[in-house]
Amino acid sequence: MEVIAGVELSAWELGRELHLAGLFIDSDSRKLAASLEGLRTRRRARIHEIVQKLATLGIIIEAADVFELASSDSVGRPHVAEAMVRAGVVRGQEEAFARFLGDGAPAYVPRQALTLQENAQLMREAGGILVWAHPGEPPQGKALKQLIDAGVEGIEAYTPMHTPEVTEAWLRLAEEYDLLVSGGSDFHGNRAGNDAFGAVGLSRNVFDELCEEIEARKNACVDVTKRAGK
Repeated sequence: MEVIAGVELSAWELGRELHLAGLFIDSDSRKLAASLEGLRTRRRARIHEIVQKLATLGIIIEAADVFELASSDSVGRPHVAEAMVRAGVVRGQEEAFARFLGDGAPAYVPRQALTLQENAQLMREAGGILVWAHPGEPPQGKALKQLIDAGVEGIEAYTPMHTPEVTEAWLRLAEEYDLLVSGGSDFHGNRAGNDAFGAVGLSRNVFDELCEEIEARKNACVDVTKRAGK
């Protein structure tokens, strides 16, 4: 088994929330650790705000119960939804989002996220590749070029969220725009309806291309350092 370090972040771009995967990152990067801790602090504060909004609607959920459901410090709306299910307030997470937690719903609280450019800069400094995770249908017009110019380097073409046709469309665009290709099951824990762990992966040659890109960057950095030393 081969394991690489990665992190999933979010950004608001082109009128929508993008999920971004930073792959092959240096997990010992102090700047990355500080940035992630800042984001986790904001996420925890957001949970308290959501819980307060739910209370005004007559729905009493303890923030401590929400944090307990999170498998790490990265807590979000799905954990609130799960707490609501366990409390018998709703029948499932879909109902929780549709009635209370979704964008524009009564208990919705906007998330403070890094911009796409900030994410790209952070990933570069941590030695990683910035990939647009489970992007769905390809954007129209010049939107993809805008995202690439802002720092997107790869596309998660292989994911349970894509039909074979969507995957093929992204593979053609990746070749056209010289983008790296990645994949993943987008597994976020053993919650109801989330059983796709390992359902989608990469072929060996696609994974090797990602590894080769990282090695090429490392070698380039070494060469630059050597030249600077002279």
